[in-house]
Amino acid sequence: MIIRKLLSYLIVPMAVATLISACSSEPDIELVEPGVMLRMNLTFGNSGIQASRADLGDQDGYEDPDGAFEEIRTLRIIILHGEGDTREVEAARLVATSATGAPLNDNLEFKVISNEMKTILLIANEASLPAPVSDVATATEYLDRFIKAATPFGDDVMKIFDDWSIQVTGGNTMSQSIFSNIGSLPRLPLTEKFKVQTVQTIAKTKSDEDMNRSEEIQEVTLFLTRCAPKVSFEFKVDKDAPNPPYLGCGASVTGVRLSGLTGQQYIFPRDAEYSPSKYVDDKEGYPYFIPAIDSEGNMLTPEQTMVNRFITSFKAYDPIGGITFDFTDGFSPVEIKSYAGAKAPVRGPIYIPESMAPQGEQFKVSVQIDGGEWLEAQPLDDNILSVNGCDAIARNTHLKISITFGATGLTWTAVEAPYNSVELKPNFGLEVK
Repeated sequence: MIIRKLLSYLIVPMAVATLISACSSEPDIELVEPGVMLRMNLTFGNSGIQASRADLGDQDGYEDPDGAFEEIRTLRIIILHGEGDTREVEAARLVATSATGAPLNDNLEFKVISNEMKTILLIANEASLPAPVSDVATATEYLDRFIKAATPFGDDVMKIFDDWSIQVTGGNTMSQSIFSNIGSLPRLPLTEKFKVQTVQTIAKTKSDEDMNRSEEIQEVTLFLTRCAPKVSFEFKVDKDAPNPPYLGCGASVTGVRLSGLTGQQYIFPRDAEYSPSKYVDDKEGYPYFIPAIDSEGNMLTPEQTMVNRFITSFKAYDPIGGITFDFTDGFSPVEIKSYAGAKAPVRGPIYIPESMAPQGEQFKVSVQIDGGEWLEAQPLDDNILSVNGCDAIARNTHLKISITFGATGLTWTAVEAPYNSVELKPNFGLEVK
């Protein structure tokens, strides 16, 4: 058996291996539909390397991500073929995963028809999602309708997935992280939808093992996107302020408010644009990724294959604006003092809906002093994403807000960056050399 070397990434952004068996000259061959084994590698939409559209500055003092809420416990894959009302499920699987997202006692290989455009839906931590329709109690109950091959998945069903959303509770004020009140062990959901073009393969015989045949193994790397931004707050004193009297000297911060948020958001990214792009040359069917082997056959280090992927534009759920996150419950007081020589205290993270401020308005921060007075809200005007002229906070970003107490008042500095997480790249199946 000859194992062909992986096709170059410069040809298509997928790795393919071909297994070729012996030949026979028997006539009257009865052919069957050629297929391909689709092997998925999955990553989060970014790497563990800190980077931003703006200068991040000094990152010392920021706490690590909240591990428990961000763990991946389940992963559902639904592969569809066909279009419109003829679209149907071709393959589907729900797998349990380790905390980092690697499947347990399972793999991510699927036998599918070759030379065809597939739609692939990825859903992690579905138990923390609201049910998308009213006639089921949970998201899992609804998603289980699509576990069997040949289940219809027409445009009416796709619209349910596209319009699937979550609304915050509590009116115009939210006091707990989005998704944290769904399920017995809430986890932050991750979702994505891809188009993937499978390679063309050769038809094989149905009965004669000696005839020419091929079985393609097509490897494709996809990513998942966390369904919410997270926000953390760092507290500092202006090092150039007189000693004292910087504002609030001797008091404590006992709460923070972030206002101007959107009260409802889509479950799947809606009209999202990414940098780097989701697809090579923005062409659906060919997901962008960096292979582990360069064009000359050299192995790349994990750092060389990492991707910092930002959402640069998205569609927010209407109506927009008007929601405030009141972060007082569970807030550990922060004494207003100089922390020179030590890490400045950080509170959070909290998880908010992806949000877009109304035209001409900004997201604002207020702080509470000693459980009573709230200092005047001030706008976040730096390092905030702009979408169609509106300030926005995209899912899958970590908004780090540094609050500085000075002699003349408070100042805010905001930094958006991808979540700081390890890559998830499980490989399965035959080893290709």
